[in-house]
Amino acid sequence: MDASVTGDSKSPLRNGNVLEGKVNGFKLYMTNNFAASTTSNYYKVLYGHMSSTATANAIAKTEVIRDPDSFADVVRGLHVFGRKVLRSTALQARHLLID
Repeated sequence: MDASVTGDSKSPLRNGNVLEGKVNGFKLYMTNNFAASTTSNYYKVLYGHMSSTATANAIAKTEVIRDPDSFADVVRGLHVFGRKVLRSTALQARHLLID
């Protein structure tokens, strides 16, 4: 989500954070990247410690080319990123029934 929509980089639209603060020591985030449940009162919950996963990113290649529409140069690059579960014992997923 573009920051100009909310004007705040800490908006739930940008980072998925549901609540300010913590619940029982956990920060709560929400995502729609899980498959939808067939019943509306079952929810998939993924939880764990921050040390369970790692992320990395880098700019692998860059090049400067002439802009065909002006006298300027254009710089473009290849941004690569990834993530991996390092400690599967520190990450859990559950189905919860909410009445």
